[in-house]
Amino acid sequence: MVNSSKTKIRKKYALVLVVLTFLVTLTGLSCVEKKPKGGDSPVGYDLNKPQKYSMPDILQEISGIAFDKGDNRIVYAEMDEDGSVFSLPLGTKNETITKFAKKGDYEDISIAQGWVILLKSNGRSLFLSVE
Repeated sequence: MVNSSKTKIRKKYALVLVVLTFLVTLTGLSCVEKKPKGGDSPVGYDLNKPQKYSMPDILQEISGIAFDKGDNRIVYAEMDEDGSVFSLPLGTKNETITKFAKKGDYEDISIAQGWVILLKSNGRSLFLSVE
């Protein structure tokens, strides 16, 4: 009887040990970083070899960027709290600054049909003509 009870306890410990080993292994495998396949990049882009640009120091607090008609030669950006739009030929530090309003909390920028559209944190939009 004592032997039978010791055998049952050993089987329970063995089962618990197997389950714990399985859970630790599963947790470890789920933390392994998966590398994207080369075919996952959108057409015209290679996300494995990104093209990087350094922005001028004045543009360290931008909230959004946009391109006019998809032309990536000039990037447009808005300063988060300054009320200014910047246009910058990529690869240069020659930004053009347009002050459009007083200080505020500007969240994003978009360009459509010749207009720069700025979104404020309160949901209002501002429109400026692209020159």
